Amino acid sequence: MQTHLDRATPADLTAAIREFAVDLQDISMYGQAGIGGADPAQAGRLKAGEAVSTKIAGLCK
Repeated sequence: MQTHLDRATPADLTAAIREFAVDLQDISMYGQAGIGGADPAQAGRLKAGEAVSTKIAGLCK
């Protein structure tokens, strides 16, 4: 995801996309280790990922 960012992408959108990519990586890593959404830390990661996803959608309007 991060490697496909264009130089012309606005800085706020670039930052949000990079944050989202890290969130997805963390969610996936813990998920593959068997940590589900019922785990408080994983639930927090999922919530943070959703918030950044919503932010990206807003920036793209």
